[in-house]
Amino acid sequence: MYNLYVFHTNRPDLTKKAVDSTKGYFNIYVIDNSKDQELSNNDNYLFNDQEYLNNWVYTPPIPFTFLQSQKLIHTWEKDSSDGNPFYFWMHNDGKFIDSPQKLIEYTETIHKEQEGKWGAVFTHYDVACAFNTNALTAIGGWGDYFEQYFLDNHVYRQLRLAGYPTFDTDVNVHHHVSQTIYSEPARMLRHRILWPFYERLYELGWGGKPGEETYETFFNVPKGE
Repeated sequence: MYNLYVFHTNRPDLTKKAVDSTKGYFNIYVIDNSKDQELSNNDNYLFNDQEYLNNWVYTPPIPFTFLQSQKLIHTWEKDSSDGNPFYFWMHNDGKFIDSPQKLIEYTETIHKEQEGKWGAVFTHYDVACAFNTNALTAIGGWGDYFEQYFLDNHVYRQLRLAGYPTFDTDVNVHHHVSQTIYSEPARMLRHRILWPFYERLYELGWGGKPGEETYETFFNVPKGE
């Protein structure tokens, strides 16, 4: 069985819906990045069983950023001995409408057809997706430039440029758009302040906004330097 990771920040009701839509198809690991560690402190909410809670919820010493969380699970997968070449990640405000088995089968087929040379497999962009562990390792992982916003664009572009294509699928998932931001006034304020900064960093680094990039390397640095 493959591993699926969910990063929880707030809205435990949505995290529960996300988890419930995947049960039975994955080993599910939830990273509790909420400020009050609300999943770890509530042993009846998410999994309704203390055994599940101990196995599936990881609480960092402090709430991790999106970047830190992605680095964590990539490290876990690199060090894993389960033999799986890829793993799955899902927004905590997403939900499978189709069976998750459809995404699993898509990914297994792509992995076989591409002989392991691929980067990511998407549903509704990356609401639920698969990541190739070796491909992420080959590009240096998730980097350090973007804490959250535009990190996905940055990494997915690096994968494609390095010869690890990404694939879109027709697997049906639902997304409660940006509930993590809209659910907390302080987080919304931070979003409004930092979004223009990271947008400009991306534009300077890649010679254009997402979809309009002109550079083949970040900041147009000659390859090998």
